[in-house]
Amino acid sequence: MTDVCTHEIDFYILRELRNYSLKSDEEIFESIKKHIPEIEVEDFKRERKKVDFIIDRYSAVIDPALKGLTPFYAFINVRENFKRVTDSINENIGKVSGRNLLAVYDLIGKPDFILIGLTEGTRGRLAEEFVHRVLTKMGGEKIHNYLTTQVEIPRCIKKFWNSTFDSEDFEERAAELEKVKFDRQVLVKLQKDPRKVNRLDVKDLEEKGVIRGYSVVIKPNVYPSREWNFIKAFIQVDALYAKFNDLYSLLEKEYSKEIRAMVQIPYSQYGMLVECEVENIAKLRDIMGTIRNQDYVRTTRTSLARNVILEDLWVI
Repeated sequence: MTDVCTHEIDFYILRELRNYSLKSDEEIFESIKKHIPEIEVEDFKRERKKVDFIIDRYSAVIDPALKGLTPFYAFINVRENFKRVTDSINENIGKVSGRNLLAVYDLIGKPDFILIGLTEGTRGRLAEEFVHRVLTKMGGEKIHNYLTTQVEIPRCIKKFWNSTFDSEDFEERAAELEKVKFDRQVLVKLQKDPRKVNRLDVKDLEEKGVIRGYSVVIKPNVYPSREWNFIKAFIQVDALYAKFNDLYSLLEKEYSKEIRAMVQIPYSQYGMLVECEVENIAKLRDIMGTIRNQDYVRTTRTSLARNVILEDLWVI
C-alpha cells in the first residue's frame, strides 16, 4: 500500500461516479492518477469496494420535462425548537412516499434545510402544497409553526444532478419531449441500474436529450461518516444584472466536476444557486473566490451540508 490518503481516493472515486456512473474502473483509475500519481491498483480496488457501500443506486438522469415535471427548491428556516424539528424530520423521512421528492439536506447556515423536488409545470402553488404535505408527514401539522418556507421554481436550469440541462423554456422543452417515443420499462431499468441496459438501446434517447447523464444516488445519513469525507455546499449568489450564463460558463470551465447543479432562482431579480461537492475547504474557497471576484456579483451566502437526510432520483 502506498502512503496516500484513503479519504482522498474515496472522494475522487465518488466524484467520477457522480459525474458519469458508466465509467469503467479502468477509466476511473486513470482519472484519479492525474490527481494522485502515487496511487497503486491495490489501493484503488480496496477503496472502490468501500465506496460501493455508500452508494444506494446507479441511475440515469432523465429530463423531468418528459413527464411534464420541473425541479423546485424549498428553502426552510427553523424559527424555534430546532432540535425537535430536526429530530422529527430525520425520524419520519421514511413516511414520505412518492417519487417527486429528490433530496432533503440539513445545512449549517441559512437556510437550515433545502428540499428539492419535482412539480407539475411551473405553477408554484402546486410545489408549495407538495412541500406542506411532506413537512406535515415528517413533523405533523404543528411543525409549520416553527418554520418559514420559501419555494422557488428555477427560471433557468444549466446543470442538475451533475448533468447539463441548458433549459430556459420549460413549456417548449416539454412540448419537444412529448414527440419522443420511448419504452417506459427501459427508462425504469435505467433508473434502477443503467449498467445493465444495452447502450445501443438508449442512444437515441441520449441524442434527443431524454437522458441527460448518469450518476449515483447516495444512501441517506452516511454523509458525516468517515467513508463519505468531502464537503457539500450551496452558494446563493445575488448579482447586479443578468449574468447567469456568463457565471455558468466560467464555473463549468474551471470546476466542471465540482459543480453539481446551477440554477437561476427568482428569490431576487438576478438570484442564482450553485450546488457543489469538493474535497476540502480550500477548493470550496477557490470556487467562492472565483464567484465573488466577478464585478457583477453583489453578495454571496454559503451553506454547508451537515447531513444528507434523503437523496433520490426518480422521474419515471
